[in-house]
Amino acid sequence: MAKRKPPAAAEFIEVEILNWEKYNPRRDLKATTWVRLQNSLFEDSNFFGFSHGELLVWIYVLCQASRRQSGAVRVNLAHAEQVGRLPAEIVHSAIQKLEELQCVRVHVTPTSRARHADVTSTSHYERTNVTNERNEHPDPAASRPASGELEAVYQEYPRKEGKADGLRVLRRTLKTTEDLAAFRQAVKNYRDHCQRTGVEAKFIKHFSTFVGPAEHPRWREWLETGAGGSAIDEAAEAKRRDAEAYEAELKRYREQMRGGA
Repeated sequence: MAKRKPPAAAEFIEVEILNWEKYNPRRDLKATTWVRLQNSLFEDSNFFGFSHGELLVWIYVLCQASRRQSGAVRVNLAHAEQVGRLPAEIVHSAIQKLEELQCVRVHVTPTSRARHADVTSTSHYERTNVTNERNEHPDPAASRPASGELEAVYQEYPRKEGKADGLRVLRRTLKTTEDLAAFRQAVKNYRDHCQRTGVEAKFIKHFSTFVGPAEHPRWREWLETGAGGSAIDEAAEAKRRDAEAYEAELKRYREQMRGGA
């Protein structure tokens, strides 16, 4: 069996673990041999889309940070593959997902000669071996909305529940900036509907429910003003009118009772 060729030794990924204190609670110790990890990791919905190898990458990064007592880690892809048995492509995909979940911030150094160069923070994940050939043959995925843009739309949604599952579907289904613009409009339509009809907070759809499954994105039902919500609007309006009529009748009855007392 041919040996797998290891990644170039000069290929690194600069990773900053966000909220590192959460994983390193004993800041009073100068050195520790452990890192804090929740025992619900494998049940956490945020990590539902991670493969076994990608979960190991997250643990590997935490262990490297713990050894250095710092949330800033330089991941050597050759070391990760040879010592951690983690292929470079698995490391790349895992760190991309971790950045989208806002667990890490990624900085990239393309070669070992740039070790002391200024590191530029990126808003989306980039492979370190970017070449001119990629520019000549652009990846269709490059036109996909960045994770920061999806996060911005999520902040406009009226109920902050179901984020991870909803964003996971959107990352698979929103392929162009036009798709993102359409989704933003659907969110606005639904938010306006909830405000106009006085929907109670507990009855507002979770974000993941509003988005729907990849095979049947429910959010598209709200693309046109009133579409998907016209029947709901009419029922809510009728209910509101009935309630107002009841309150008015009750008020008149009480006034009559007081007048006859």
